[in-house]
Amino acid sequence: MEAFISPDGQYLFFNDLNSGGDTRLHYSTRVNDYTFNYEGELAGILSPNTPRLDAVADMDVNNFFIWTSIRGYPTEMDNLHYGTFNNGNVTNIGRLRGDFYIYSSGWVLNGPWLES
Repeated sequence: MEAFISPDGQYLFFNDLNSGGDTRLHYSTRVNDYTFNYEGELAGILSPNTPRLDAVADMDVNNFFIWTSIRGYPTEMDNLHYGTFNNGNVTNIGRLRGDFYIYSSGWVLNGPWLES
């Protein structure tokens, strides 16, 4: 679900389900214009909490990787995370801060470009 192809076209990111249970990010590598090879779960980002939701990948041309995670929710309500993507692994992980969150129970993320 919620697939994303990296700007260079070499990686396909997606989450395995979106039912509120145990959602994880996976990735595949490009073979040609029509085919990707599944590589497995994206390393380095798995939330330690259960139920976990690590989903909705995005990345820029400099391999700045962003995803949504409910780790720490509802105590910590800034649920966008970032890191550096390198060949299936995300390192230098942090929490993305900004004025686009709604700090109210039940809202995981919202901003001017997202629907609630």
